[in-house]
Amino acid sequence: MDTAVLVAIISFSGIIIGYGMNLIGTKMNNKAQQKRENEKFQRDIDLKEIEEEHESNKERIKAITEIIELLSYFEHAISLTSSYIDTIKEISLNQHHDAYRKERTKLHRLISLVCVYAPDYYNKMRYIEGNHNLYWGRQGALLGIDIKKTKKNIERF
Repeated sequence: MDTAVLVAIISFSGIIIGYGMNLIGTKMNNKAQQKRENEKFQRDIDLKEIEEEHESNKERIKAITEIIELLSYFEHAISLTSSYIDTIKEISLNQHHDAYRKERTKLHRLISLVCVYAPDYYNKMRYIEGNHNLYWGRQGALLGIDIKKTKKNIERF
């Protein structure tokens, strides 16, 4: 073979091999880049889900904190101590009824929070609501008693 033909074949082979290697390298880089982009996309999705879960947990914690605060409030509000304080304040029945309406608003808030964030405790809330109504009804009856008048009637006997 002639040297010129041999050089031409080797040169052509070199070009083909170089082009092939370049093509293979580009394809490998494209696959690696696509893999990195897919991983980044998945990380972004995972991060978004974590952020949403975090916000949901913050909201849930805030609601549960409010439930606990309201339960503590009602524990005190319908106690014997509160009854005694309301009795010696000598509030009128109208004032008592107004206070009851305000209490009902808080109780409805508590029941709503429990329904949404702790539905398994809804029946317990109905029990608390019943006791709350009993307390306010009995307290209203107690406030309706005129002690001075009752004392005079007792002293007559």
